Amino acid sequence: MPFFSVIIPTKARPAMVDIALYSLHHQTFSDFEVIITDDYDDEDLSCKTIVKKYQDERFIYVHPPDDPVLGMCGNWEYGLQFASGRYVGFMQDKMYMYSDTLQSLHTCIQEEKMPDMLNWGWDFYSLYQMDGKSFEGKLDRRLDTVNKWEKCDPKAAIAKKLDFPNGNFQDHGGIPGCGSLLGGVIRAEILHKIKDTYGSVFNFFNPDYGPPLLILSYVKTLVFFRDNLYVMIPLSDSEGIVHSISYAAACKFQELSPCGIERLQYATVPHLRITNTNMISADYNYTMHMLSRSERCNEENVFKGIIREAECIRYDTQEDYQRENERIKKACQKRNWEVVKLPQDTRGGAILQCVNEEKKGNILLDLIRRVIPSWLKSVIKSCLGMPRYITVQYQSPKESVFRQC
Repeated sequence: MPFFSVIIPTKARPAMVDIALYSLHHQTFSDFEVIITDDYDDEDLSCKTIVKKYQDERFIYVHPPDDPVLGMCGNWEYGLQFASGRYVGFMQDKMYMYSDTLQSLHTCIQEEKMPDMLNWGWDFYSLYQMDGKSFEGKLDRRLDTVNKWEKCDPKAAIAKKLDFPNGNFQDHGGIPGCGSLLGGVIRAEILHKIKDTYGSVFNFFNPDYGPPLLILSYVKTLVFFRDNLYVMIPLSDSEGIVHSISYAAACKFQELSPCGIERLQYATVPHLRITNTNMISADYNYTMHMLSRSERCNEENVFKGIIREAECIRYDTQEDYQRENERIKKACQKRNWEVVKLPQDTRGGAILQCVNEEKKGNILLDLIRRVIPSWLKSVIKSCLGMPRYITVQYQSPKESVFRQC
């Protein structure tokens, strides 16, 4: 039995998988396995050849059945059956690890006497060109922190997620935070218990943001690793971005999700098809209902997030836009709120805007880096309580796997 199982769900991104596997192949810790679940439609875009290239017996390649179509959550669920490690976690195909990531996690787990779950954040590698040919870019890497990790209260983590502070469902830097299996590992027996009880772990819209409340309800000991252990490469063709800017894509995404559009009846704005915020509110409220608990999402904060995200949405027809407006109107009237009209995107460039949302934790850092003298930077960051970052340029993300102090 390996200590870690790392599951990489992927679709049509062999070059990205190559970077991810390169980082895993060069881990300083060796007791792990990797399950690559490759849900390709076009065999020419399979990553099977990439996996074979490494000749690493720890890499397990699987291809889900073509029928039925699994969708994103289904592909995550499919990979679970092949995991045999003591701790199980996920990594997106547009992510990679530092070479010491698994060793750092193992050290923490041993010192904390085998906690139920660990979570962490990630740095960002920004490609200069998103053409799929060049991987030259820059890495914004968080420097080592004084306190590597901290113990967290699962109950407090649930309350924070339900609150949607300032309309956000993400933590600083766009990470899912505590309870997510993306940027997280959990004891395998807890996952098995959840699956045995409910039939699946990922019966949600979003596999990274949907399950945390359910998972946290089973977790007693929780640790958050303060050092960023993954690196994200933001891509404009991300499925999360596509359905964040297109009404039609959002509808299709929901229809392919294992929970189906019926889940939207639990949303803060019932049956509203747009925005990740509303979908996640549906997943969260459904989870609390399923657990027979009375807590629900903070409606005012969720509504703030919906209106903010709606600025990115494009509609194919005026009828679709009007239908969504009517749902917003009913939600406002039910709560005796002032009726808000949805914005209608006419500016274009929404993809770039949403890619930047994925990197929003670095916007203020970029501003400081450009306009403030270097001797003031450390003072300002300290006063703001901001983590310290270093920016390094590379020809390929593979060069950044071996981080220097």
